[in-house]
Amino acid sequence: MTETDAQRRQGRSSAWALIGTAVGAIANFALLLLVSARYGQTLFGIFAAVTALFQLSVVLFRLGAEVGATYSIGKLGAEQDSAHARAVIVAAVAPVLAVSTLIAAVAFAAAGPIAEFLTEPADTATYERMLRTIAIALPIAAVGEVLLGATRGFSTMRPTVLASNFGRQTGQLFTVAIAATFSERADLLAAAWALPYLCTVAYPAWWLRRVLRDLGPTTRRPPWRTFWRYTTPQAANAAVQGGLEKVDVIMLGRLGGADQTAVYSLANRFVHVVVLSRYALNASHSAEFAAGFDMGDTERVGRSASRVATWTALLCAPALFLLTIFPKTILGVVGESYEAGSASLQILAVTVLISLLLGPVEALLLMSGSSGRVLMHNAAALLLNLGLNAWLIPAHGPTGAAIAWGVSVMMSRTLSFFQLRRRESVSSTGTNLFSAMIAVTTTFGLGGLGARLVLGDDPLGLAVGATIGLISGSFVMARHSKVFRIDELIDGLRPRSGGNR
Repeated sequence: MTETDAQRRQGRSSAWALIGTAVGAIANFALLLLVSARYGQTLFGIFAAVTALFQLSVVLFRLGAEVGATYSIGKLGAEQDSAHARAVIVAAVAPVLAVSTLIAAVAFAAAGPIAEFLTEPADTATYERMLRTIAIALPIAAVGEVLLGATRGFSTMRPTVLASNFGRQTGQLFTVAIAATFSERADLLAAAWALPYLCTVAYPAWWLRRVLRDLGPTTRRPPWRTFWRYTTPQAANAAVQGGLEKVDVIMLGRLGGADQTAVYSLANRFVHVVVLSRYALNASHSAEFAAGFDMGDTERVGRSASRVATWTALLCAPALFLLTIFPKTILGVVGESYEAGSASLQILAVTVLISLLLGPVEALLLMSGSSGRVLMHNAAALLLNLGLNAWLIPAHGPTGAAIAWGVSVMMSRTLSFFQLRRRESVSSTGTNLFSAMIAVTTTFGLGGLGARLVLGDDPLGLAVGATIGLISGSFVMARHSKVFRIDELIDGLRPRSGGNR
């Protein structure tokens, strides 16, 4: 495949990823509004803590195999040897299924002691019921993530978009809405939220079966040793990276109570919804990164990384500026009691804004085979995060948790950035990224700040700031579309002939 063909394929994959991101973001936001409005702040806080623990468990007990599958199948494609992907999938799925099933059984049996340890006494019974209900879905969610990782090894995001964004995330909104209509029971809420994870197994399994049938049979045995030699560090890395993302919510449930957890979780979810496009773009380019490193073409990898970093900045930075400038108004959409999380929202948003300047450093290091280095960076960051949370949460609540997360994440990404440049000689940024950040800062940043100074942190100020940013930003994008490679994303949205893989 030529670099031009690869760029077209990346554009298609990125376009699918961004369509899914938009759908997922809308569904996530609607789900937040629904749960907080229907069940109240305290139950929303318990729900946030339980689902954070579940999502952390999925990250831990998928054992990093989704990254290993993407990496291994991407390498097979670069070597024109994709027919052996079936053996890779067996090596990836079997251990994850066994381990996650065992952990689910333990969590179901020990839900009571876990709830007593992680929550205040008043919330223990509700936490226990929700945890026992949701634990049943752990093997389904873990295996589904691995199967979706395998599909991304074929340089496509379509199964991930259809199964995860359309199937699971919109499905969760639909099933929770039904549950909320008929009952306020916490265990029914948990069951409704967990049920759509079935989509993440059913569709990618069907898709992979079809693709592997077309590729023909293989006589190769599952590469247990080589696959897990690369993937074992991924399991540890997934543990610490998942801890960085979820431990603050879990510790708030223990140290601050359900109400503070609800306030912080809402701020956290706003930022998470905004940066979904970063995860989607990184995932859509992972196979290309792996193939580029495998061929030793670091310049090509650098150009691809610069494109990803630029698109991510253009998509994420506008909303992050608005979250930073108008936190009270945005959180107040859910309820006045959530406005207490304004400082947390600002800290989280500013941290992500700064981190955008470093590019997709973790994805590049992982696909270069340097998972051990990523593990060391994230482990150091997790230890720092745990210490800062234990110190800051009792005195500062959600604001302390946000500070702990921001400091830890910036340390990890900065270490990865310099490691990438020194050991792999790959730049993850480029002039186009900085041009994009300047463009967004002058349109949404300065426009929003001007509206805030004149009109204040209220709905009118937010509307005016967003309008100024959209109008001026659209003008800048139209003028510099070639610089920012917008045409490749638009081309990816156009229908293709010759199949729909």
